[in-house]
Amino acid sequence: MSLGGSAPDQSMYAAIQAFGGPCISAAGNNGDQGDPVDYPGAFCGPTTYQGVSYPALNNAIGVGATDTERPVWRVSRSTARRG
Repeated sequence: MSLGGSAPDQSMYAAIQAFGGPCISAAGNNGDQGDPVDYPGAFCGPTTYQGVSYPALNNAIGVGATDTERPVWRVSRSTARRG
């Protein structure tokens, strides 16, 4: 799914946590290399936003895009952070 953004959402976090199954989402397509990966994929690692702590969710997976020329497509967000 592709429905996130650059800031975490408490209700999205709670829904993914309650679901428990894998939540696979786009990492983002703004061309930023490194953090931040868009939410909800970024929930794979712990974060704090505006004083609210979000522990890492083991079922949140953010995936980037590739092309035939390179391992990470130039507009795909990517990060070395893993939960």
